[in-house]
Amino acid sequence: MLEVFEKLVAESEKKMVFSQKDYMMDGLLYCGKCRTPKQMRIQAFGTVQMPYIPCACEEERYRREEEEQKALENSLKIAKIRSKCFINKRLTDWTFENDNQEGNAAVMNSVHKYALHFSEMLKAGKGLLLYGTQGVGKSYAAACVANHVIDNGYTCVMTKFSRIINIVSGMYQDKQDYIDELCRNDLLIIDDLSAERSTDYADEIVMNVIDTRCTFGLPLIVTTNLTADEMKHAKNISKKRIYSRLFEMTIPLEYVGEDRRKYTMLKNYEPYKKLLDLPD
Repeated sequence: MLEVFEKLVAESEKKMVFSQKDYMMDGLLYCGKCRTPKQMRIQAFGTVQMPYIPCACEEERYRREEEEQKALENSLKIAKIRSKCFINKRLTDWTFENDNQEGNAAVMNSVHKYALHFSEMLKAGKGLLLYGTQGVGKSYAAACVANHVIDNGYTCVMTKFSRIINIVSGMYQDKQDYIDELCRNDLLIIDDLSAERSTDYADEIVMNVIDTRCTFGLPLIVTTNLTADEMKHAKNISKKRIYSRLFEMTIPLEYVGEDRRKYTMLKNYEPYKKLLDLPD
């Protein structure tokens, strides 16, 4: 045991960082910067040993390095989650901070509150159903929530039913495993419901995803151009089941306003008007 103890004492010296300003006091080495001991006196196994220990400023350096390492690991983790979340990388810039306030401010405020209280919504398994006409900001709002929850360490995937249907249709096996894996994310966002092809097989996949999400008790955000009446009074039985379950799992929010894409189109048009001699 004495040999092991002496070996540990020797190892402590190898790890120590010395400075010309260090000084001796009471037979122990002190740090010339923070004036705290770099050695301690220990009596064990009939001998007195003086292993080296971190002084106060070294402890502070270790603490900073540990925090920096954790911050780096967290940053890499968030970057990985964000990369997995968005197929279209420009959506990473769709945040509440970057919102140009051209949409429905009241609804956007509610969506922002949802993101701020996501831990409660996650526990309750409650999502959002964002519906309204084309181009009023539903997808932007959903992406804002995605970026916010990812920044807070939650997993999220934003996709479309059309993409899910294409992937599942091309699989010979493990289809349910794929859907289960998708639905295990803390938040699942399905953009543009009703844009996918309407067949019994497609409806079956859509219902499977929604049911699986419901079984896991996790929140789902869905955007759609459908109206509330179209969803509430659907004549197709499969569609009726889908919309009924969505209303059960989500808080419906209607987006109204002008097509924001018109503003984007005009903004993109302006820089090239003179260059290409385009008409006003």
